[in-house]
Amino acid sequence: MSSRDDEIEDAPRFPLKIRIKGPTKQRFESIFTLGKRVKGDVARIIALPGTGLVGIAVSKKIGSRPQRNKLKRRFREAILKLNDSFNREYDYVVVVHVEAVDKAFSQIESEVQSLFIRIGERWAAESESS
Repeated sequence: MSSRDDEIEDAPRFPLKIRIKGPTKQRFESIFTLGKRVKGDVARIIALPGTGLVGIAVSKKIGSRPQRNKLKRRFREAILKLNDSFNREYDYVVVVHVEAVDKAFSQIESEVQSLFIRIGERWAAESESS
Protein backbone atom coordinates (compact mmCIF):
# COMPACT_ATOMS: atom_id res chain seq x y z
CA MET A 1 0.00 0.00 0.00
CA SER A 2 1.46 3.35 -1.01
CA SER A 3 1.46 6.56 1.00
CA ARG A 4 -1.17 7.90 -1.44
CA ASP A 5 -3.48 5.03 -0.46
CA ASP A 6 -2.94 5.89 3.21
CA GLU A 7 -3.85 9.52 2.52
CA ILE A 8 -7.05 8.48 0.76
CA GLU A 9 -7.95 6.10 3.57
CA ASP A 10 -7.38 8.83 6.20
CA ALA A 11 -9.31 11.49 4.27
CA PRO A 12 -12.50 12.63 6.00
CA ARG A 13 -15.64 11.01 4.70
CA PHE A 14 -18.50 13.36 4.04
CA PRO A 15 -21.71 12.24 5.72
CA LEU A 16 -23.92 13.70 3.01
CA LYS A 17 -25.03 12.09 -0.19
CA ILE A 18 -24.57 15.04 -2.50
CA ARG A 19 -25.72 13.67 -5.83
CA ILE A 20 -29.07 12.53 -7.04
CA LYS A 21 -28.62 10.96 -10.45
CA GLY A 22 -28.86 7.71 -12.33
CA PRO A 23 -31.47 5.41 -10.81
CA THR A 24 -32.62 8.16 -8.43
CA LYS A 25 -33.61 10.59 -11.19
CA GLN A 26 -37.25 9.75 -10.45
CA ARG A 27 -36.68 10.76 -6.85
CA PHE A 28 -35.15 14.04 -7.98
CA GLU A 29 -38.21 14.76 -10.11
CA SER A 30 -40.65 13.79 -7.35
CA ILE A 31 -38.90 16.15 -4.91
CA PHE A 32 -39.02 18.87 -7.52
CA THR A 33 -42.74 18.45 -8.23
CA LEU A 34 -44.15 17.50 -4.80
CA GLY A 35 -41.80 19.17 -2.32
CA LYS A 36 -42.16 22.30 -0.23
CA ARG A 37 -40.11 25.29 -1.36
CA VAL A 38 -38.32 28.26 0.11
CA LYS A 39 -36.70 30.92 -2.04
CA GLY A 40 -33.73 33.17 -1.47
CA ASP A 41 -31.68 35.61 -3.52
CA VAL A 42 -29.24 33.07 -4.97
CA ALA A 43 -31.13 29.77 -4.72
CA ARG A 44 -34.27 27.98 -3.70
CA ILE A 45 -34.54 24.74 -1.80
CA ILE A 46 -37.20 22.11 -2.31
CA ALA A 47 -37.65 19.38 0.31
CA LEU A 48 -39.66 16.19 0.65
CA PRO A 49 -39.48 13.53 3.38
CA GLY A 50 -36.71 11.09 2.55
CA THR A 51 -33.24 9.94 3.57
CA GLY A 52 -31.03 13.04 3.53
CA LEU A 53 -30.13 13.19 -0.15
CA VAL A 54 -29.15 16.57 -1.58
CA GLY A 55 -29.28 17.34 -5.30
CA ILE A 56 -28.00 20.53 -6.88
CA ALA A 57 -29.66 21.81 -10.06
CA VAL A 58 -27.94 24.48 -12.15
CA SER A 59 -29.55 25.92 -15.29
CA LYS A 60 -27.72 26.25 -18.59
CA LYS A 61 -28.70 29.93 -18.44
CA ILE A 62 -25.82 30.35 -16.01
CA GLY A 63 -23.25 29.76 -18.71
CA SER A 64 -20.73 27.21 -19.83
CA ARG A 65 -20.20 23.82 -18.24
CA PRO A 66 -17.15 24.99 -16.24
CA GLN A 67 -19.15 27.91 -14.83
CA ARG A 68 -22.02 25.63 -13.86
CA ASN A 69 -19.64 23.11 -12.29
CA LYS A 70 -17.92 25.86 -10.30
CA LEU A 71 -21.26 26.97 -8.88
CA LYS A 72 -22.17 23.38 -8.02
CA ARG A 73 -18.85 22.98 -6.19
CA ARG A 74 -19.41 26.21 -4.26
CA PHE A 75 -22.93 25.18 -3.22
CA ARG A 76 -21.79 21.65 -2.40
CA GLU A 77 -19.08 23.08 -0.13
CA ALA A 78 -21.58 25.43 1.55
CA ILE A 79 -23.92 22.47 2.18
CA LEU A 80 -21.10 20.30 3.53
CA LYS A 81 -20.17 23.07 5.98
CA LEU A 82 -23.70 22.83 7.41
CA ASN A 83 -23.06 19.20 8.31
CA ASP A 84 -25.55 18.66 11.16
CA SER A 85 -27.47 21.90 10.75
CA PHE A 86 -30.23 20.43 8.63
CA ASN A 87 -32.71 17.65 9.04
CA ARG A 88 -31.65 14.41 7.35
CA GLU A 89 -35.22 13.15 7.38
CA TYR A 90 -35.77 15.00 4.11
CA ASP A 91 -34.39 14.88 0.60
CA TYR A 92 -33.49 18.24 -0.90
CA VAL A 93 -33.03 19.82 -4.30
CA VAL A 94 -31.09 23.08 -4.33
CA VAL A 95 -31.92 25.10 -7.45
CA VAL A 96 -29.20 27.66 -8.12
CA HIS A 97 -30.30 31.04 -9.52
CA VAL A 98 -28.36 33.02 -12.13
CA GLU A 99 -27.72 35.72 -9.49
CA ALA A 100 -25.37 33.32 -7.67
CA VAL A 101 -22.68 33.73 -10.34
CA ASP A 102 -21.50 37.10 -9.00
CA LYS A 103 -21.86 36.35 -5.27
CA ALA A 104 -19.01 35.79 -2.85
CA PHE A 105 -18.76 32.37 -1.23
CA SER A 106 -19.61 33.87 2.17
CA GLN A 107 -22.92 35.16 0.78
CA ILE A 108 -23.72 31.78 -0.74
CA GLU A 109 -22.82 30.03 2.50
CA SER A 110 -25.00 32.28 4.67
CA GLU A 111 -27.94 32.03 2.29
CA VAL A 112 -27.72 28.24 2.07
CA GLN A 113 -27.69 28.07 5.86
CA SER A 114 -30.73 30.34 6.20
CA LEU A 115 -32.62 28.46 3.47
CA PHE A 116 -32.06 25.09 5.17
CA ILE A 117 -33.24 26.58 8.46
CA ARG A 118 -36.35 28.06 6.82
CA ILE A 119 -37.27 24.84 5.01
CA GLY A 120 -36.87 22.91 8.28
CA GLU A 121 -39.13 25.38 10.05
CA ARG A 122 -41.69 25.12 7.27
CA TRP A 123 -41.87 21.33 7.58
CA ALA A 124 -41.94 21.56 11.39
CA ALA A 125 -44.82 24.04 11.31
CA GLU A 126 -46.81 21.82 8.99
CA SER A 127 -46.25 18.69 11.08
CA GLU A 128 -47.35 20.55 14.24
CA SER A 129 -50.56 21.72 12.61
CA SER A 130 -51.44 18.24 11.32
